[in-house]
Amino acid sequence: DPEGALPAMAELHKVLDETWLNEHLLDSVAKVRPDLVLEKLPLENKAGYLESYATIALGKLAATDLKAAQLFAERWKDKPMRARADSAILSGLAEVDPVKAAVLAMQGTDKNEYVAVLSAAEKAGTPIATMAWRFLPLFGQIAERHPGLKLIIDHLGVIRAGKDDVAFGDLTALLALAKYPNVAVKATGAPSHSSDPYPFRNIHDGLHRIYDAYGPDRFFWGTDITRMPCSYRQCVTMFTEELPWLKGADLEKVMGTGVINWLGWKRP
Repeated sequence: DPEGALPAMAELHKVLDETWLNEHLLDSVAKVRPDLVLEKLPLENKAGYLESYATIALGKLAATDLKAAQLFAERWKDKPMRARADSAILSGLAEVDPVKAAVLAMQGTDKNEYVAVLSAAEKAGTPIATMAWRFLPLFGQIAERHPGLKLIIDHLGVIRAGKDDVAFGDLTALLALAKYPNVAVKATGAPSHSSDPYPFRNIHDGLHRIYDAYGPDRFFWGTDITRMPCSYRQCVTMFTEELPWLKGADLEKVMGTGVINWLGWKRP
């Protein structure tokens, strides 16, 4: 959040009305929050920059004020951007009430409050990443019903506050989702689930089982660094130096090329 944009966008729902996310977005933001350092951004990047943070803000807002988030998302008429907004709302709600988020998403129609968020995201090619550990079987139903929608299970899909064996207590349900080619796992936060010191060997077997199920093309490294009991470097070297079953091209995929390829990102 180098420009202070995230908190600003999260606050905009309090002060903006009809100008929200329309063609006057930049002017609106400048009037409401002139402290945003927009002049540091190249002109051609300003709109995309703010749109990206707006989707994050909508997700945050949905966690506390779902109706307000929906109101502002309605004003995002461009279809791909609307899909991003709806996805952000779903992910935001999933942070505080994942079961409700999943159920509403499963029931998505053009008439309900999510405006067929999953169908819209699927059509627009917008991936959805969320913590699904509390509703893994339902997450599988979503994956099956929307085969063209790429879904990422955040934070390994293990029990969020669990340590050691407790964290991996629902691994069977997580591994069962590997049969869906549109589901991947983001291996963020792994060290936080171990009570051992670095290199956290007592969770290596759990990591190996998840990796074996999803393979290097759908198992993505990450840190969630602010919650980790170790340094950023150790978050990296735990995977690059301490897992003997992860080597060569497969290691390169897990450490970055896999998620780039899976999401279809263009490389520089």
